[in-house]
Amino acid sequence: MKLCLLRSGSSGNCTLVQHNSTKILLDAGGLSQVGFRTALEDVNSAIMQIDAAVISHTHSDHINQAALSLFRRHGIPLWVQSENMAVIQDMIKKYHCKGVLVQCFSNEAFSIKDITLLPFPVNHDARETTSGFKMWGVSEPMRCVSYATDLGCFPDSLLNYFVDSPGIVLEANHDSDLLWNNPGRPFFHKKRVASDVGHLSNAQAAAALVKICRASRLHPLHIVLSHLSKDHNSPEMALKHIGVELEKCGFTGSLTNAFREKKTGFIEV
Repeated sequence: MKLCLLRSGSSGNCTLVQHNSTKILLDAGGLSQVGFRTALEDVNSAIMQIDAAVISHTHSDHINQAALSLFRRHGIPLWVQSENMAVIQDMIKKYHCKGVLVQCFSNEAFSIKDITLLPFPVNHDARETTSGFKMWGVSEPMRCVSYATDLGCFPDSLLNYFVDSPGIVLEANHDSDLLWNNPGRPFFHKKRVASDVGHLSNAQAAAALVKICRASRLHPLHIVLSHLSKDHNSPEMALKHIGVELEKCGFTGSLTNAFREKKTGFIEV
């Protein structure tokens, strides 16, 4: 299985996950219809090749009107957590996108052709439920990727979804000092971002990844830091802070970051 983060950040999130001939989008928000098509063309794919879209939560940087219109036009099923069904139906009505095929998942594993996804709830302030996912090819459960891009804390209850995963995508949203010392952001915004239902800081991401590595029989091969803030973080800061902590626990895999306006390379497990 392989995946590529096409866009990652508060301006838009979309990840292509592929195994054999199956292609799914994990989140689809923040981009125009042209933007979605261009992002897919950058990885030699097209919207009509997408088998389904799976949405982690209903914030507009993860699902928007442009994506709903594309899914309706091309008959692409949209998978949402069952508790988010009413929110999605409200969006479909608001944006005049009646006809989108909506499927529900719970907190049990489900498969879309050759890809199996195990959802798990994370702490975030979207309406109803926000999910992370552990994903693998249906016949290769050990070659999996664990994925969570919007969460305000990383409790021990999440560990089992990340331990022994060869690939990990985890949020590293902000540097706490940059966040709290930014005069251009109001206090309520800073409080929300730093809360247990906001976004992970570099320090929180580092602590979570070290905990995962220490609990795993084998360290991850690939770690991708996602949802970096434009104002309160930088790839250099995130990679340095988290890299130093991972080095202390013997991590020797690849540590990279996702981007707001361009794709990452594919990671393959």
